[in-house]
Amino acid sequence: MVEVIAAVGLASAIVSLVEFGAKVIKRLDEFKTNVHDLPQSFLHISRQLPLLVKVANSLHEQACDNRLDQTTKDALLPVVAGLEKEIRKLDTVLLEVLPAAQASTWEKCVMAVKSLTVQKKKVDDIAAVIQAYVVNLTAFQTTYNAAVNRSLVRLITNQTSRAPASEPQKPRKPAWMVNFDSDRHFVGRDEIIEAIEGQFRDEKSRVVLTGIGGVGKSRIAIQYCYRYRQQFADNDVFWVHGASKARFETAYQQIAGRLELPGRQDREVDHLQLVSDWLSDEEHGSWLMVLDNADDRDLWLPPSARKPLITYLPRGHHGRILITSRDNQLGYSLVEGKHDPIKVTRLGPIEARHLLQSKLFDGNELGDKDADKLTALLEYLPLTITQAAAYLKEIREPVTQYLDLLKNRTSDIPDILEESVDDPGRDREDREASNSVFLTWRISFDHISRQSERAADTLSLMAMLDRQAISLELLQRPEDKERPLELKAAISKLKAFAFIAEENVPSTYSLHRLVQISTQRWLDHHNRLLTWQEAAVSAVAEKISVHRRVQELAVVE
Repeated sequence: MVEVIAAVGLASAIVSLVEFGAKVIKRLDEFKTNVHDLPQSFLHISRQLPLLVKVANSLHEQACDNRLDQTTKDALLPVVAGLEKEIRKLDTVLLEVLPAAQASTWEKCVMAVKSLTVQKKKVDDIAAVIQAYVVNLTAFQTTYNAAVNRSLVRLITNQTSRAPASEPQKPRKPAWMVNFDSDRHFVGRDEIIEAIEGQFRDEKSRVVLTGIGGVGKSRIAIQYCYRYRQQFADNDVFWVHGASKARFETAYQQIAGRLELPGRQDREVDHLQLVSDWLSDEEHGSWLMVLDNADDRDLWLPPSARKPLITYLPRGHHGRILITSRDNQLGYSLVEGKHDPIKVTRLGPIEARHLLQSKLFDGNELGDKDADKLTALLEYLPLTITQAAAYLKEIREPVTQYLDLLKNRTSDIPDILEESVDDPGRDREDREASNSVFLTWRISFDHISRQSERAADTLSLMAMLDRQAISLELLQRPEDKERPLELKAAISKLKAFAFIAEENVPSTYSLHRLVQISTQRWLDHHNRLLTWQEAAVSAVAEKISVHRRVQELAVVE
C-alpha cells in the first residue's frame, strides 16, 4: 500500500513537472520569436527543456507500471520537485524580461535586449542545474544494472542540495574580423541602414546591397558592422571577400583559426565546409558576416557541375549575412529569390556636398555653390567625390580650375579617373588593390564581357553615341528578328550592373557620363575603340537610310 501511494505521488509530481515544463517551453519559443541574437544561456536552456520533458514522460510510465523499486521512487520524488522549482525560477525570469503581448515586435526586441544582460547570470545558474539533472536522468533511463542505478540516484539526489557543479565556462571573446576603420566623414545613407535592419528584423538571414561600382556599398557595410557591434557586443562579426575563390577561402581559414575550430589544422579538412557547418549550428552563437564584392556569377553560381560557393554560406536565423554586389540579378539569386536586393544609388546633392567638404584639406573654404557644381559633374558618386577631394588636396588647385578641367578637357578625365585614392582605413591588402574609378568599373566590364558578349557589345556601341535618348533601334542587329530575346537579355544585364537606365520614353536608354568615359577608356585599353567608333557611325547611317526610304515611300503613296 505504501508503495502504491509513493508511486502515485511520484507520478503526480512528474505530471506537474511535464505540464509546467511545456508551458515554459512555449514561453521560450515566444521569446525566441520576438528577440533575435539571444545569449547562449537562453538558447541552451531552450534545447535542454524538451529533452527533460521527454525523460520525465518516460519516468512517468515506469512509475505507473510499478517498474521502480521503493528506494528509487523515494529518491526521485524530491528530484522531480527540485526540477520543477528550477523551471519555475526560469519562468519568473522570462516574465520579468518578456514585454507585454500587445507591444510591437520592435518594442519587444528592444525591451528584451535591454534586460538580457541583467538576467543572464540567473539563467546561467538555472541552466547549469537543469543540465546536470538531464544528464543524470538520461543516464538513469539507459542504465539497467540495479547497483549502478542506486549510485546514480544518490548522485541525482545530491544535485538538489548544492549549487551548480561548476562555474559556467568563461565565454570566448567575441571575434571582430573587420579590418576597416569607421569613417568619421560618413554621411547620409540612413534610409539604407534602416532598410538593412528592417529586412533582418523580418527574419531574413541574408540581405544584399547592389549598385554600380563606386556608389559606396562596401562603406555602408563597414558602418553597419560598427553599428551591429554596438547593439550586440557579445556576437561575432566576420568580413569575407567574395571577389575570388582564393580570397574567400583565405577568409574562411582565418575564421577557423580565430574561432579555434576543431580539425582546422588537418591538411585534408575542407575549411569552407568546416566553417559553414560550425556557423550554421545555432549552439555556437549569433554572428554577422559581410560578404563583400560578390560580383562574379560564374564563381557563385557556375553553370558547370562544380560546387558553387553559395553552398558554403552558413544558414540559420541566428546569423546574418550582408552581401554587396554590382550585379543586381546575382544579388537576387544569392538571397535565393526570397526578397529584392536593396539598391544603393548615388548620393543626394546635399549629402554629396557634405561628403566633398568633409574630405578637403583643412583651411580650404569650398562654398556650397562650387561644391554643388563639382559633385553634379562627378555624378554624385562617393568614390569620384573622394577621388576629386584627394586630387585637390594633393595639387592645391583652385576648385574653379578643376571644374573647368572636368567641363572642357574631356580627354584628361580618364587620367584623373585612373588615379587611385589612398584609404588609410583599409587593411594593407586592400590598400594595395587600386580603388580608382576606372579600375573599379573595369572589374564590372570584365564580368559583363565574360557573362554576355552581346551585353558588352551593346555597352561599347552605346558609349560611342550621345549618352542620352539612345533608341533601341540603334542597338538592333539584323539577326535580332530571329533571336529577339538576345538583345533583351543584354539590356537586362546592363541594367542589373546599373550601367544604363531606361528613360520615360519606352525602349529608350541613357548611360551616365562617367560610365561612358570609362567604357571608352576600357575599349582603348583593349585596342577596340576605333572598331566601335566605326560601328556607331554605320549604325546611325543605317537608321538614317531606313528612315529616308520610309519617307520616300510615303511621298510616292
